[in-house]
Amino acid sequence: MQVVCEANKVVSKVWGKQKVKDISYRLISYSLSQKVEQGLLLYNLVTGEMVFLEDKEELVISDLSESEFLTLVEKHFLVPEEYNELKSIRQLRKICHNVMNQQEGINSYTIMPTSHCNARCFYCFESEFPYHHMSEETANKLVEYMASHCNDKKFINLTWFGGEPTVGHLRIDQICRGLQENGIDYSSFMYSNGYLFDDEMVQKAVDLWKLNRIQITLDGTEEIYNRTKAYKNVSGNPYHVVLENIKRLLDADISVMIRLNMDHYNFEDLKALIIELSEYLKGYAKVNVYVAILFEDEGFEKVSHSEEERLELEKKSIELRRLIQEKQLVHGSSKIELPCLKSISCAADNDHSRLINPKGQMAKCDHTPDTMVFGDIYSQSFDAKKYLSTKTVHEYDICKDCPLFPICNHLEICANMDPCNVVRIDDKKSGLLNAMMVLFKQYLENNGGKTDEL
Repeated sequence: MQVVCEANKVVSKVWGKQKVKDISYRLISYSLSQKVEQGLLLYNLVTGEMVFLEDKEELVISDLSESEFLTLVEKHFLVPEEYNELKSIRQLRKICHNVMNQQEGINSYTIMPTSHCNARCFYCFESEFPYHHMSEETANKLVEYMASHCNDKKFINLTWFGGEPTVGHLRIDQICRGLQENGIDYSSFMYSNGYLFDDEMVQKAVDLWKLNRIQITLDGTEEIYNRTKAYKNVSGNPYHVVLENIKRLLDADISVMIRLNMDHYNFEDLKALIIELSEYLKGYAKVNVYVAILFEDEGFEKVSHSEEERLELEKKSIELRRLIQEKQLVHGSSKIELPCLKSISCAADNDHSRLINPKGQMAKCDHTPDTMVFGDIYSQSFDAKKYLSTKTVHEYDICKDCPLFPICNHLEICANMDPCNVVRIDDKKSGLLNAMMVLFKQYLENNGGKTDEL
């Protein structure tokens, strides 16, 4: 038996080696197996580890050698017949969460320089937010706060959010200069509609903002995009302006994620958009396109779907993702990794992360920047109850029997959270099985095609 992919160090250390007992064992429920020409691949979704069993078509415990059996037990691939995986993973997740949050300091900030936006998307969840611009005083105070709460590495990850953050570009300038004056290094990511970028702003994004990545949303081809965005103070054709700005950003070596917001109304049009983008952005290696189904019950015009409609949307999103792959609009790292136990979902349950709204108040999630405030940058006040409420995990009925439970972690407050379904689960499993095959192929190539030695 050979280890193809190593286990996650944190999870492996916390879980430890399982002691072998004189009892009956079975394969852990949170695993996937994939037959290959040379034998059988086993992937443990808790640890992220994958092993290869030579000359095996399926896992039959009685056919394992003593060494194979002992190793699979120690690595938690085999568990006692009466083992309660669900209970164990819940406990393990809590412990790993605490371990991951042990380090000192705050190293990640989502900053809203403004809640104003130059677009009026009908689905925008921020349509009912109060409008504020961050003041110079608040920006100065924020720099002081970041400098006093920085860890020893003196490095901060910044995410610029809005509204439309480029509407508040002067505050972004001010905060970045303040960090530099305090000897703090940083890099940044931005959520933007991309409309306000010009050559000067792109250069400033590179030199001052240290912008490495940006996400820009496209809702369809020209007619649907312009109608959906409904920009204020329009100059020129917004669709063409944004496409040109995407090229500007890519030419400046900034990675661009293009999010396609999808619902029934624009599904067919997004197919045309993907084909159009594949031609327009041909040759660019730092562009990645992905699909997201529109959130429900948000925006100026509420969107609501029946369970049947949700399943249909899942199928349509899978179809679009396959077209994106076919048109080579996904350029990530060539390194493929198998996921393991997810103990921190996002910024909301990460103790080293803060969201700062335009008034200098602190929250944990960009969907609740005003309603879930637990403190501010001006005082030492801290609402522990609200802070802790952001970490509350939520499980659906389907989670209890889902083989992907370890690598999925929902939070109670999450506005993006919607019930999982069999279509989504099957698609995710298919993707993982494909990743297993790719990783095994790489393993063979690195090993000269041999399976009998590392």
